Amino acid sequence: QLTGEVAHDFNNVLSAIGGNIHLLEAKNINDGKFDAALHRITSALEMGASLTQRLLAFARKQQLEPEIVELNELVEGVFELISFSLGDDVGLETHLHDEKLLVKIDPGQLESALLNLCLNSSNAIEGKGQVSISVKARGPNNAAIEVTDNGRGMSPEVLERAFEPFFSTRRSSQGSGLGLSMVFGFMKQSGGEVLIDSEPYKGTCVTLILPRAGIKEKAPRGQLAAPEQRAQRILLVEDDPATLERAKNMLVSLGHQVIKASGFDVAEQIMESAQPYDVLFTDIQLEEGRSGWTLVNRLVAKNSAKKIIVTSGRFSKDTKAPNEFDGKISLIAKPYTKEEIGQLL
Repeated sequence: QLTGEVAHDFNNVLSAIGGNIHLLEAKNINDGKFDAALHRITSALEMGASLTQRLLAFARKQQLEPEIVELNELVEGVFELISFSLGDDVGLETHLHDEKLLVKIDPGQLESALLNLCLNSSNAIEGKGQVSISVKARGPNNAAIEVTDNGRGMSPEVLERAFEPFFSTRRSSQGSGLGLSMVFGFMKQSGGEVLIDSEPYKGTCVTLILPRAGIKEKAPRGQLAAPEQRAQRILLVEDDPATLERAKNMLVSLGHQVIKASGFDVAEQIMESAQPYDVLFTDIQLEEGRSGWTLVNRLVAKNSAKKIIVTSGRFSKDTKAPNEFDGKISLIAKPYTKEEIGQLL
């Protein structure tokens, strides 16, 4: 719970930084030193966003986009990237299952988890060594991916703390210590399990276990819909002033009109008035413990045709749209970009 709260607040800070970067980029200042400094700030922002996403993964509150995935195909697809990342002294081999193994999971996050595990294996190997990825059926209802190495292994004391966030046996400059904890949180959020078998000087095997999907064919990956070009009036609800201003500037630059609401009470007054708007764009966590979901429920109860976009620095089961709202509500995680908002609108 604490990790999710910290990540949410940190995302608001990053959103403010990102908004000011957007304003600076719009000024078109032709200065080499300025451009270099802006690039460094942008890189730091991306690193901070990546860190908060890993924290949210550990807290099991990241926004996932699960779909039907065939594990053999996924492993084959990520082989080249992982092999290149391991370096020249560490070999990578795969052992695929004879039959298709379908699971429902976020493919991008699973690929990231495999890359993390393989990099951990590579770092545990002194000199030349080998990492293998095996896809297996695990009983009639589960599938598994095993990542095995012949590195130095872990002592019982290290193994006991392997999933702790920020715990690492490497120097602080060589990693954040969030790799395994991120994998653990992601697997738990996806309904799976993680097992580790390791002994000193005998290597390590990490097993990801997932329930098999109960369908016969792989569903195609969805494609982003083209954004609408028509200017819309957007009721923007956000209690953080910097984030409110940043989001307003993004929406205006996309050609939309914005009605700002700096909190729950202001938004409620606007919604009850005759002031017209096409889109409700609201944060979930508002002032004094108020919830943007209350505004959403009131709008849906009126059978309104208005578009609804909900944003948050953390997403959990409690903050996902109920099934009856499918197609009516869009979710977007903080910090978001102008392009991401444009796709939703």
